[in-house]
Amino acid sequence: MPVKLDEVFIFNSALDGKDIPFFSSFSTLNMSRLLAEEVMDSLIAMGYLETREEFTLDGARLAKMILDYKEAERYIQIDNLVIGVKEDGSCILLEKNIFEEDYLFSRVELTDGIDQLLGTYEFLQGAYTVEPAEGIEFEQDKLFESFDIKAVECLQMVTANAFGGKKTDEIIFTTKGKLYLYDCKGEMLYSKTSAEIKEVLNERLAV
Repeated sequence: MPVKLDEVFIFNSALDGKDIPFFSSFSTLNMSRLLAEEVMDSLIAMGYLETREEFTLDGARLAKMILDYKEAERYIQIDNLVIGVKEDGSCILLEKNIFEEDYLFSRVELTDGIDQLLGTYEFLQGAYTVEPAEGIEFEQDKLFESFDIKAVECLQMVTANAFGGKKTDEIIFTTKGKLYLYDCKGEMLYSKTSAEIKEVLNERLAV
């Protein structure tokens, strides 16, 4: 069941209170005791709290998922999805619904990660070929001005370590029958084949 930001705040406060990676910062969220009690009462109604001081079984499971997510060794962000990968290979998925402003934590397996991506982003299923060529320098703020990029034909993938430092930040998109990878950190644009993009995705999703 999805939870709101203030509800995650209550769970996080019961853990260590530190900010959650790839999540809205709690440092600016000033919650009065009265409001906190109202949120706790809402969590009781949702079945996550037994009392204002005690989790239900479902609440304890959610708290453990949030803790496991926070303790991940590395993170993979794909648009509004973030996967926290722990040292033992177990994964917690954070789904952020930016329209409803709610969040869903769940346990996932990355063994079929590339197949799941291909199913979600249909444009990746196309057969793209290209002549070998070097990448070209391209300013990021001109990317969407220069190419007709549709929302359903692109994805942004970020990988980061446990301290939030970005290792890779890339946009994959198709336009006019060609497939591209844009390196946001190096501001380089590459034309890619389907096989090359699948190889990149497999590397990024490797557990």
